[in-house]
Amino acid sequence: MDAIGGRHRLFVNSQRYYLKGDPTYDVGGLKQTVINTVDGTSFTKEEYVNCSVSGTLAFTPSLDLGALRETKKATVMLECPNGQTIVFPEASFVDDQSVSGGEGEVAFAFAGSGKAKVMMP
Repeated sequence: MDAIGGRHRLFVNSQRYYLKGDPTYDVGGLKQTVINTVDGTSFTKEEYVNCSVSGTLAFTPSLDLGALRETKKATVMLECPNGQTIVFPEASFVDDQSVSGGEGEVAFAFAGSGKAKVMMP
């Protein structure tokens, strides 16, 4: 198998944002959790989780922090080094938006509606 390397690229409504480091994401869908009981038995709990992506952006001169924070129902796309593109539908900015001026970094998190669409290369 060939080694896969490269960088992720993030787009919000077709506008590119420059990532610092690799983002963390969850494509969403059915999540199954094993619950152990005190009597030694266990059962599986199922719940549906929405898709999400989070990470750190480069604080470029063109980055509008207010507009980023107010993002609602956007199409967020993450292009991955392996050639896949993950689309997070109806995504909104969630969580805190911490800015590290010294490092030139802005933390971000988007949560989408439902399950992400994974497009294969």
